[in-house]
Amino acid sequence: MDRREFLRTSGGIAAAAATGTSAALAQDGTAATVAGAPAVQSGARRLRLAMPWPDDGKGAGDSARRLAQRIEVLSGGRFRVEIGELEQARSGGIGPADADLWHVAEHDNVVLHPAFGFFAGLPWDEAHKPMELKGWLIAGGGQELWDDLAAGFGTKPILAGHTGPALLWAATPFETLTDVAGRRLHVSGLAAEAFRALGAEPVRLPAQLVKAALAAGDIVAADVGGAIGSMSFGLPEAAPYAYATPLTASGSALVLHVSRSAWDGFSASEKAVLEAAASEELATSIAEERAHREPIAIAMAARCGVTYGSPGSELTASMRSVGAAVVAHAAAFDGTAQRINQSYLSFARSVAAV
Repeated sequence: MDRREFLRTSGGIAAAAATGTSAALAQDGTAATVAGAPAVQSGARRLRLAMPWPDDGKGAGDSARRLAQRIEVLSGGRFRVEIGELEQARSGGIGPADADLWHVAEHDNVVLHPAFGFFAGLPWDEAHKPMELKGWLIAGGGQELWDDLAAGFGTKPILAGHTGPALLWAATPFETLTDVAGRRLHVSGLAAEAFRALGAEPVRLPAQLVKAALAAGDIVAADVGGAIGSMSFGLPEAAPYAYATPLTASGSALVLHVSRSAWDGFSASEKAVLEAAASEELATSIAEERAHREPIAIAMAARCGVTYGSPGSELTASMRSVGAAVVAHAAAFDGTAQRINQSYLSFARSVAAV
């Protein structure tokens, strides 16, 4: 179900007000030209943005479209951002070589290096909330460590959104270790390793195919992010059980990865444009998820018969234990991971002490 369709038909629920340079909405719910957007200048620099989601005004694709429009507006027409869909990352890299920008869930980059999980959202209860993550990046030294990690894969990473707390959507009850063992489920990041340790078979599908896979019984459970993303991809229609678990609770950071060669060629003001656009989109995505989470839960329970809950105590305890072990293993992967882990824990302790 389209988020905008939900907002139009769920009586009394208004869309979060667009701020600054957010995309306006046309009457049919598609993205319209940003109000007051300057005309693209003759000779404007073309930037190609690749992403793994459909550019259809839903979920993370909607966030990427807003981000692209903000970049154009804030650049005063100096940049023109063209969006293309990305089937999968190139071997050994974050995105296709012919793109300048990649908008991705950072969980997907854990396959390249497990330390990306610290910036995506850890699979345990101690994961940073979105604004704590931003605090670590800005004030705790996290951005420099992230830059060093991503530089090895040819990119400059910028936090540009967040899915909000995620749910595990299941076609059948998912409450005991028996429900997990031997089952196929769609999940990514370090959480995938934790589920594998519990005996499950994690798989990674394009998000737009997850609903059909659930309906066909090819997988029994899936995590595609927060409430807006889950609704956008129609998971409540195929999976009537929604679980808050220690392995998926943190959701995923949405990240703008900039080709390092492109980034190094930008002026200071051009770099500031990308950082400002990403920061504004982060704030918008967090606000939208917070505003819509409860109304979506109520509507999905009424329309689709969704039951919300938590796994049983034995499975929850096992998830926490395995999740902590997976994080510890990732933290010890190499010297880079060890430095990131030390910084992450130091900032977490300082926040907890306030």
